[in-house]
Amino acid sequence: FQPGAVRQNLVASCETLAAAIVATAPTSSRAHLVLAAVALERQDWPGVSREYLLSQSTGAQEGAVGQARFVIAAAAYGALDTRAKAAFSADIGMLISTETGRALVADQYRITPALREVITAAAETGAPGDLRAFVAAIRRAGG
Repeated sequence: FQPGAVRQNLVASCETLAAAIVATAPTSSRAHLVLAAVALERQDWPGVSREYLLSQSTGAQEGAVGQARFVIAAAAYGALDTRAKAAFSADIGMLISTETGRALVADQYRITPALREVITAAAETGAPGDLRAFVAAIRRAGG
């Protein structure tokens, strides 16, 4: 953790760099991810939803980016708009199809009871094999 002023300078620098990338490469899911993280830090809930959606729509199948998006959206879930919540569910479906994604979602399921219903509903729409593997991952995570 950084002291307040250092942290705010870092956030501003990240925002400047990501905005410059988006200006020249508007389909950069990673730059939109950084802007979503900046919005989360600033508690700019409409900004989190907007940038989360843009990252998801430009990189829906990018596993590592999807994992980072999932963490951001989980932290802001109650403040996300309807479209961002739907994108969150889509990310869950994508993530539980991989071992590392399943482990991440299973851990979030374990530590955030408020998200269990959302995670369960999203997982149930996936392939049966993915759902079985996800349930096993929850058990391994101690949930």
